[in-house]
Amino acid sequence: MRSIEFRAWSKNVKQMFDVVKISFVSGAVWFENSGYVGNLGEHDIILLQFTGLLDRNNVEIWEGDIVHDHHILSAGKVCVVYYEAPGFRVKGDGGSWIMSRYNPQGYEVIGNVYENSSLLKEKT
Repeated sequence: MRSIEFRAWSKNVKQMFDVVKISFVSGAVWFENSGYVGNLGEHDIILLQFTGLLDRNNVEIWEGDIVHDHHILSAGKVCVVYYEAPGFRVKGDGGSWIMSRYNPQGYEVIGNVYENSSLLKEKT
């Protein structure tokens, strides 16, 4: 069973934070940043979930990450990780497909859509 973890992108601060607690009653999200624990309002953030997978370099793969897909049928594609029930998917040139849980080493995280959006523009 995988651990369910979140991180949050602050739209106001333009920074990624590790989430330590979520209040579904108040909508507040507590984060940690260099030992400081703070609170972000629900309207300031975009919650991103950990996929439970590690890429070929043992880097965690998160929703919103930009990855190089090195699998045989999609080799070399730059893709974005997103969640669509019932699981995580990658979207790149030519469509989207379910992430391979059996061979996550076929992916390589190169950034995320919030901090490195230029990686997507370079491909188009």
